[in-house]
Amino acid sequence: MTFTKFISCIRISHSTSAMTVMRNQLRNAAAFLILTVASHLAFAQTEWPTIGLLYNTSEVHSLTYRCDPPVGGRMGCRFEQVSVRPKATFADLPERIASARKQYPTWKPSQDDCKMFRDLLGALQGTKTVPKPEALNALTPLEKRDTTDMAAAFVKACDKPSEESYLNVTRLEQERDRRTCRASVHTYQETFRFIPADKGPGSWVADSQPDGPCGIVQLNRFESEPLSFGGKQSYFWKYVARKAITNPNGELPLGGKCSGFDERVFVYDWRQKTHQRTCDYIEFSPL
Repeated sequence: MTFTKFISCIRISHSTSAMTVMRNQLRNAAAFLILTVASHLAFAQTEWPTIGLLYNTSEVHSLTYRCDPPVGGRMGCRFEQVSVRPKATFADLPERIASARKQYPTWKPSQDDCKMFRDLLGALQGTKTVPKPEALNALTPLEKRDTTDMAAAFVKACDKPSEESYLNVTRLEQERDRRTCRASVHTYQETFRFIPADKGPGSWVADSQPDGPCGIVQLNRFESEPLSFGGKQSYFWKYVARKAITNPNGELPLGGKCSGFDERVFVYDWRQKTHQRTCDYIEFSPL
């Protein structure tokens, strides 16, 4: 075989291999789309939403809903919202540092706190024994590193008190919080009224009145989306969430202005959505 023919065979082999890989990728993508749609066919309804799992298109939230059959143009639904969000962000640091600076003139570490952190630092560094080492031994390498850094920073603030050493503790707390995700579950109920449409089954809009000192009105709604699958047309439901503040000048009982409430629109879609998050720690939160 000549060198030219040999090179041609290699090129053909590589081309054939690349085409095979591409075909496999396309098949996998098509299979994923079919499975995604098929998994929601059981929830497709032509008149009202019954049960389903929806995904927030802009944040790491999911929403499970269960709705009762409508009676007299009204429909009751129960919701369970699961959210995962960062405990802190880079943007929070300047405000946190400014707050710590204001607190520093009145800050004075207690002797008990300083002794506790010295003992903790010694135990983490292996220079001091503790009565029950099980808790320290259970720490992961990352937890041990972060706890050691925090204990060392606090000990330094005790031994050489200064604004900078105090702010360094705040920075370490902020950095750990930035790598921490909070997970929470929120349940609620809503009643919807039917709004007919020229085409399709129409929409279901939250039946809401101004509530609380802020006069919050829920403008949430279910919107239908037609989709043909296997020669049959079905309607899938997405949920659009939004609240309106009718009294922005009001104040909350525990402090805070009503004008600070979020009035953005959030869309929960039936199409499955995955998220990438870099969380070293996860905290469960009631809020």
